[in-house]
Amino acid sequence: MRFSEKVAIVTGGAGGVGRALVRTLTRDGAAAMVADVSAEGCRAVEEEIRAAGGAIGSVVGDLRDKAYCERVVTETVERFGGVDILFNNAGIIPRGTILETSDDMWHAALDVNLTAMFYLSRAAIPAMKQRGGGAIVNTSSVWGVYPGPGHLAYRTSKGAVASFTRSLGRDHAPDGIRVNAVCPHEINTAS
Repeated sequence: MRFSEKVAIVTGGAGGVGRALVRTLTRDGAAAMVADVSAEGCRAVEEEIRAAGGAIGSVVGDLRDKAYCERVVTETVERFGGVDILFNNAGIIPRGTILETSDDMWHAALDVNLTAMFYLSRAAIPAMKQRGGGAIVNTSSVWGVYPGPGHLAYRTSKGAVASFTRSLGRDHAPDGIRVNAVCPHEINTAS
């Protein structure tokens, strides 16, 4: 099994893309910790994965909270013995030009789409180093590289994710930690 004895954290793991990641990881042998704001979604994905024989846990909370991000990593290490993979998958998409973007929209986009990655990666890297390395996958966006119209806060945050990923990868390659970003286009999911 491709991920046998690996431990993964998936943010937004109760949603469409996140749940697909959790299914793939656990089907291929990993233990997965879901970090999501939806308690109901976490319960549902846990029930599904346990029924399929997978190892799963969840931590419900708000990625804008530094303490929550750190707790996700701490609880993963306590429950599963370490962290090998971090999928910084969660994101929000505020829509609007600069004149339509409120302060709250701007800060929420940066906090969820970028700052949470900073908190989670900073907490996870020491745990990965203890296991001899790991992998971090950050969800950026095509619009972070080739901006489209009317999504200023979203596009800015995702562009910053691309730069954050390159910087983190350069700094932690000597630790055996691979850092990559995926840049999907729009994905229509139920959640």
